[in-house]
Amino acid sequence: MIPPLAHKDPRPLVSAMVLAAGLSRRMGSENKLLKHWDGLPLIQRVLDQLPYEDMDQVVMVSGYDAPEIASVSKNYQIEIVHNPNYQEGMSTSIATGAKALRSRAPSGILICLGDMPFLQKADYQSIINAFHDHDVSVVIPTWQSKPGHPVLFSQKHLKGLMALDTGDSGAKKLILNEDPAKILRLEMDSDHCLRDMDTPDDFTPNM
Repeated sequence: MIPPLAHKDPRPLVSAMVLAAGLSRRMGSENKLLKHWDGLPLIQRVLDQLPYEDMDQVVMVSGYDAPEIASVSKNYQIEIVHNPNYQEGMSTSIATGAKALRSRAPSGILICLGDMPFLQKADYQSIINAFHDHDVSVVIPTWQSKPGHPVLFSQKHLKGLMALDTGDSGAKKLILNEDPAKILRLEMDSDHCLRDMDTPDDFTPNM
């Protein structure tokens, strides 16, 4: 059992799930989350930037290469849950993470991707603060009006997240069915919210 985070923020609690279950199909034989980038496995670079002090609980969803993912993540204050259906797409991983978060009844659920190492702690905090400061159900970070990640959903969407099934569309259908007035598209200060790592070329330093 992972102990609760040392939460000091008096505002309603936000929890996070980190999706780390994918097959890394575009990487060939390598799991991109275990591949070193800037001296550490990619998933560690992502976990290093999470604002743990601003969140009540962090769950990481594993799937492909689960033992290896757990091994490189063991020193972080997170709970790891396994998605046995990870080959059926991202939606199943989101559902697995949402079910692990339900007992704490968070006010918001931040869905983070394990392949976005450019995001900084301040980026995550901007999204969380915007959720607290506005009466909205979804916060989507954007850069030059292009939607990115991570996306924060209010508690009203928890059951919907838990009910997601197969496919890689994730929680897009929940956004499509939401009242546009309850969606905040938050323009960020950089393109970090758009930058993921998918192919071997992404790991090649720019010369």
